[in-house]
Amino acid sequence: MLPEIVTPADAANEPYALYEIPTRQGIQYLRVERNHGSNSHRTIVVTDAERLLRLWNKPQTRSSDWETSSSYEQVQKRFASSSRRPLHLPRVRLRRHLLAFLIGWLQALFTRQTGPSCYELTVLEGENRTLWLLANGAAIIPLECATHHAERLHRLIGLNSAAPVSVDKLLPARKPAESRRRRRSGQA
Repeated sequence: MLPEIVTPADAANEPYALYEIPTRQGIQYLRVERNHGSNSHRTIVVTDAERLLRLWNKPQTRSSDWETSSSYEQVQKRFASSSRRPLHLPRVRLRRHLLAFLIGWLQALFTRQTGPSCYELTVLEGENRTLWLLANGAAIIPLECATHHAERLHRLIGLNSAAPVSVDKLLPARKPAESRRRRRSGQA
């Protein structure tokens, strides 16, 4: 799944990558853009929603429980306008639990394999967006994570057809002279 690169008409705004996510409520839009930090340390992993749900293991992810909350309505309104104002990608962290690590180590010792049960996925930003997408039947969900987590996250829940990509590679920085030239001439 390749995102569309959108260049806003306003030359002062940076381009962003736009992901289209099919759901039962229609196509929803998520975006990622460069920030002033280190974009080479931010990576996008397009994930399989069912595998994401199993790894996340959050009790509130059953749609019948969540659809009755006030947060659901708020996120529903935000997604309703996502074609005009795309929402930001959820940002996640992947880590090992000590107990899960020990169990995984024993499992690896005897079976020479480790499973996703050794890891915990935490949604740092965009938990309600992720829950809404899951509750509305999204089959794929792109996530932003730290680059050092990307390969492991991709192996655990990523789509084989979509390799992880850093924000830096997805959205190369504009050269300062190019940005100034575009602003002076009024080009987008």
